[in-house]
Amino acid sequence: MAGAPCGASGPATGPGATSPATTQAVEEYPQAALGEYPRAALAGPDGAGGALNAKVYLPDAARGFYRGSRFDWSGIVAEVRWNGHVFFGPIHERHDPLRHDGAQGTPEEFGMDSPLGYDEAGAGPPGPWAGGAGETFVKIGVGELRRPDDGKYAFNRSYEIARAGEWKVRAERSAITFEQDFAGPRGWAYRYVKVVALAGPNGAGDGPRMTIRRALKNTGGKAIRTDHYGHNFVAIDGEASLGPGWRVEFPFELQTESFKDRGVSRIEGRSLVFTGELGKGQSVFAVLKGFQKAEDARARVVSAKSGAAVTIRLDRAPAKMVVYALNPALCPEMFVAIDLEPGKEMEWTTTYEFGAGGMIEEWRMTKPGPATARRGE
Repeated sequence: MAGAPCGASGPATGPGATSPATTQAVEEYPQAALGEYPRAALAGPDGAGGALNAKVYLPDAARGFYRGSRFDWSGIVAEVRWNGHVFFGPIHERHDPLRHDGAQGTPEEFGMDSPLGYDEAGAGPPGPWAGGAGETFVKIGVGELRRPDDGKYAFNRSYEIARAGEWKVRAERSAITFEQDFAGPRGWAYRYVKVVALAGPNGAGDGPRMTIRRALKNTGGKAIRTDHYGHNFVAIDGEASLGPGWRVEFPFELQTESFKDRGVSRIEGRSLVFTGELGKGQSVFAVLKGFQKAEDARARVVSAKSGAAVTIRLDRAPAKMVVYALNPALCPEMFVAIDLEPGKEMEWTTTYEFGAGGMIEEWRMTKPGPATARRGE
């Protein structure tokens, strides 16, 4: 049953795996209670501001919230609620589950420019793609896609999904695990595990956290050389547009390779700030320079109007960093380079820390390390 949202068998493996005694295999999700699209509700431990709560969409080839050919189908955190604030949430006026960017929250993509086997796949006839023509290639987290013609791969193009990958899903109160074993054409194969988990603060003054942990193993006969990033569609409290009071901060002095500021944004030291209202249909895009190490792989998105912020941290040095903005979301994106010979495996984690009120002014991006520095340290 390709793309089935449930039916885990056996204990979870990979990052964050738990014992069978503390893990419950989910056989069916209560769709009537949760809405049109299959999804799971997670609740973190109680803490200052209350418990962190998250809604996570589930992969489902027939009914899933996202069924496009671009993003990994698993673990899309659609919404997080804490301390009276709503993080992420809808970004499109009309939702289309087949659209390449028809997602919200934390969609992730492998191979934005180089999916597995695209260049070696035989193309179909010239012109618009006709389903059934052309050989297939592999998009990790999606499945086997068909190459329609001899054009270059384009992330924002919709490709026919010839075979969706199967998923095993295991849910707990505060965590959910997704597993996919996929064997594609011409020796391409992998095992992929993703765990989304909620946790309390690291210490006094810190906010509650959400982690997305991933493990990718090359189970095929060809080297996997590609990349991965999280799009991070950060919207806060349903604000309709980006403007003055919105900013994204980094722990290093910002430089840019390219910057489309649209006349409403600029670089100020370690921050990209909005100085005017971003118009409908306009987008801001900046390719960043100046990062060098794992401690630089942090970004904090702040809305002064809502009095809330999200800090996003990657646990390794980024291969690339960009900022993208399109109402109502401000998106810091950190890329991870993947180079796996057959049989090799790698793991990497993204941590999200949520803050509100006085915590925003006390957080600073100047101190390296896993914990955010606070005033007086």
